[in-house]
Parts: sequence; structure tokens; C-alpha cells
Amino acid sequence: AVLEVEDDGPGIPPGDTPQIFEPFFTTREGGTGLGLHVSRTIATSLGGRLELVPSAHGALFRLTLGGAGS
Repeated sequence: AVLEVEDDGPGIPPGDTPQIFEPFFTTREGGTGLGLHVSRTIATSLGGRLELVPSAHGALFRLTLGGAGS
């Protein structure tokens, strides 16, 4: 199964992309920086993947569970 979620916001600055799944990395005031880290950890523990996919606009995340590509 593949689930993609995309928004139409400004996207993620290229300088931030290597760090977005790191624990405690946040650009939001008052943010904990754990959401993407915990989400990726859960996906991995289920044999899947959570990844940021290049997009022409906004941010696009792909969750892949089971089958090829996990």
C-alpha cells in the first residue's frame, strides 16, 4: 500500500531536508520536532518506509507499507 500526502504550502527549504526526520529538529516555535521522527520509526518497524518526495510545490510525503519497495 502506498499513501501520499501533499500540501500546497511553501515546501521545505532544501537546507532543511537532510534533517527533517531527525529527532528534535523543528522550524516551528514551540514544536517538539518529534512528529516526523516518530512517524518514520513506526513505518520502519512495520517494514515500510516514510520519505519526503521532491515536489514542484508544497511538501509531498510517501508512506509505503508491504510489497516491493518496503
